[in-house]
Amino acid sequence: IQYFNQVIKIKPYLADPYMYRAIAKIQLGDYQGALTDADEAIERNPFVPQAFYVRGFALRKLGKFAEAAKDFSKALEFSPDNLNLLLIRMDALERMEDYQGALADLDKYMKMSPKVHILQYEKGRLQLAMKDTLAAEKSFNRFIELDSTNSVGWSARALLRMQKNDLEAAYADYSKAIKLNSTYSGDYINRGIINVQRNRFREALSDYDYAIK
Repeated sequence: IQYFNQVIKIKPYLADPYMYRAIAKIQLGDYQGALTDADEAIERNPFVPQAFYVRGFALRKLGKFAEAAKDFSKALEFSPDNLNLLLIRMDALERMEDYQGALADLDKYMKMSPKVHILQYEKGRLQLAMKDTLAAEKSFNRFIELDSTNSVGWSARALLRMQKNDLEAAYADYSKAIKLNSTYSGDYINRGIINVQRNRFREALSDYDYAIK
């Protein structure tokens, strides 16, 4: 930061020192300071996509998700194939509860990176937020088909089935997630709940012990 201060003192008309100082401030958790510097960088050169990304990042950290999404959109105008920008805008939109917009970004990301299978789980999670349980289950099923060794898919589908009161299917999915060494305590807690409802108290206690651990 002190090096950038010196450059700014000598050449205050340059945009880059403000942008890089903003990045340094983000690393220190000074998001308000980063926001001020990003504003200065954009004022000097409004055609640098990274400056909009940096300002959007700071805004997102400050909880200003709508403004952050606008900056990420501006950065995407300059760099439309930037997956990182797409992903972070999706996160901002989701935090605004604009699930439809987030899903549109996710679909675009999936087309550009079809081998990133975890995105099927993210799609199902967004569909659940939109209360589209049928589409969510379809997405979780697809994720399990693509990556059956990832406990997250089994866990997500188990919760969905538990909410639908399909307890035997939920139990089977939780058991599969746990067999795959799930580290999510909720898998053990929920299987324990099903065990209690089935009068399998010893198994329930074992599940709760693991959850506490």
